[in-house]
Amino acid sequence: MAMIKISTIDEALHLQNASAIHIGKYQDSPIQGQEHEQASNIRLWRHVYSQASRALDILQQEQEAG
Repeated sequence: MAMIKISTIDEALHLQNASAIHIGKYQDSPIQGQEHEQASNIRLWRHVYSQASRALDILQQEQEAG
């Protein structure tokens, strides 16, 4: 999976929100014959969400310490 450079809390929050929206769309609207592609897209967006969550935690800790 690709690693995303996240520099600000706003970027992290935006990526979390966008990921959650995309995951929900794929889960709520399955397309017959596209199950494998949709599962791959869900995994991708979950990975993005995870990266954004980790970055958000780090950025918030830095902000509190700084």
